[in-house]
Amino acid sequence: MKKAFFFALFIATASAIATILGCGQLNPVTENPREIVITPASGTMLAYTTQEFEARAYDKGGNEIFFTPSTWAVYPSSQWGVVAGNGRSSGGRPLAILTPMASGTGEVRCFFNDIQGVATITAFATIESLSITPKRISIEVYAEQEFTATAKDPNGNIINLIVPTWEVTGGIGTIPPSTGSNQALFSATVAGVGTIDAYYQGKSASAEVTVN
Repeated sequence: MKKAFFFALFIATASAIATILGCGQLNPVTENPREIVITPASGTMLAYTTQEFEARAYDKGGNEIFFTPSTWAVYPSSQWGVVAGNGRSSGGRPLAILTPMASGTGEVRCFFNDIQGVATITAFATIESLSITPKRISIEVYAEQEFTATAKDPNGNIINLIVPTWEVTGGIGTIPPSTGSNQALFSATVAGVGTIDAYYQGKSASAEVTVN
């Protein structure tokens, strides 16, 4: 009877740990990480906006493990930007928020003692234009279409780490107002003609949509 009780207790405890660590996605740390990987690993963004980063740690066998960073930092200095821890993702991985304070290229670094992961980010001062692709589509009711918003600086450089606000006009379907990235999925619900609109930092762009 005691064996059954302790076995049930062990299963319940293991289940609770798995839930805490993201439904068993990560192994409890038994040794120091041998590698830290930051996502996104690179990209371009607008100065004075924010971008979230996720860190993953791996042991010597290449298995992802649960860990807590010693610190997050930016390089070359805090004059380029600031980064701060932002809790954990639903999968149990550490998160941080970067805010570039000037144009130029810098790094986001995540440390566990002497092990570090690095992401390289280029910040631009202003946005010159915003566009959506595809520019024009025709789809059936209940079909879906992914749209991508692209921002560019005055020199034509693409600023890819943007999170625009999305809207649908014409009552032809639905699209999330913000998806956490520059892409959004439109779902057609009613036949008609309308537009998909994206807004970001005072710029806007539209795509024409016909729902048959």
